[in-house]
Amino acid sequence: MFTRRRALSQVFLKNRPLIKKLIRRSSIGKDDTILEIGPGTGNITEELLHVARKVIAVEIDPTLTKLLRSKYFDNQNLTLHQMDFMHFQLPNYPYKVFANPPFSIQGKLVRKLLDATNPPEDCYLVLRKDFAYRLGGIRKDGELSRYYKKRFEFEIVHQFKGSDFKPKTRVWTVMLKIERK
Repeated sequence: MFTRRRALSQVFLKNRPLIKKLIRRSSIGKDDTILEIGPGTGNITEELLHVARKVIAVEIDPTLTKLLRSKYFDNQNLTLHQMDFMHFQLPNYPYKVFANPPFSIQGKLVRKLLDATNPPEDCYLVLRKDFAYRLGGIRKDGELSRYYKKRFEFEIVHQFKGSDFKPKTRVWTVMLKIERK
């Protein structure tokens, strides 16, 4: 199972007080629909269900999907899809994103969200620091940041420690807020 997680570049945010703090500081409210990409073991999902009206979770790993289905079998506010997010059809109504996606798909995932016909109102994404800085033009604008800054604003809202994750990550990781203009 660990080898599969590594192959999918899955690291799970395990610091529950930090998860709660980040969600409470976000723009997510009781009337929002939240898309969570790669819910893993459900640490983020659990807190989102306390704050949002509806959570749509997309998990590729069948073992984790089974775990989530048994953990939240009676929760009517959660819709769980076991599939590759890259094949998931985004909602055609207002939604927000809060996710700790696998590092291996971050570029494709962000492009899918931001280039969508109906992009999210805002996103809170756990990303590799170097990618988040390039995407948001945090230190300097590049082709990628200039393209997206026309329609979105970017802000680093948190810097993580490797010990916030399981397995512990050696990659500098941040939470990037992306807000539609």
